[in-house]
Amino acid sequence: MPPLFNQTQRHQLTQHLHQEIDATEEMLQALQVEADALSQHRADRLDQAVQIKQEKTLLLAQAGQKREQLMQQLHGDEKEKQTDVQATTAEKNPFKQDKVLRVLWHKLLTLAEQCQQQNRINGALVESCYQQSRYALGILQGLTAETGQHTEPDSRQSEGYNHFGQTTYLKHSRTIAQV
Repeated sequence: MPPLFNQTQRHQLTQHLHQEIDATEEMLQALQVEADALSQHRADRLDQAVQIKQEKTLLLAQAGQKREQLMQQLHGDEKEKQTDVQATTAEKNPFKQDKVLRVLWHKLLTLAEQCQQQNRINGALVESCYQQSRYALGILQGLTAETGQHTEPDSRQSEGYNHFGQTTYLKHSRTIAQV
């Protein structure tokens, strides 16, 4: 079977895949920094990580479009000769005939999967922080954890702390703060 790409085309693809891999590795690092900032509740680091993540997302989208354009240019005439099955197989593994490109492609896909996994973890961290904040806000607003309803002032005694840090029981609930 003849080579799918000539040397110039192969060089262009190799260079582009290396650039895309580098950008994906940087995205993974940004996602890991974001996870650290979320777990440590560091808003300053989180803002920086989100900004970097947005930049890398844009960069990766552009790189993906460029790769698609490059592949269309290289495969334009060949796709007309392929059957539907051959074209679908080539789209799933476009570099199966070239070992170097295939290895780079696999590395890119593996990194992309790691980014997706880290992003899901970060989403779970965000959800956890949201639930904790919502719970704390509910306490400040006098809501019960079970129902989310306001407690009745006379239905039970409220707990509080005096200026010595000792627990005190109040007959009626008190407003802790008002906005």
